[in-house]
Amino acid sequence: MNIIVSIIGILLILAIAGVTYMLMIAEGEEQENELTSSKNRS
Repeated sequence: MNIIVSIIGILLILAIAGVTYMLMIAEGEEQENELTSSKNRS
């Protein structure tokens, strides 16, 4: 049982880390797009 619980815990941690990583990448891309668009306007 302990092995199964530890595997589930590791999978949960990986899933949470993956979601936060994807959110950080998405926010970074949005900021980069805003910078490039502001440069084109000026």
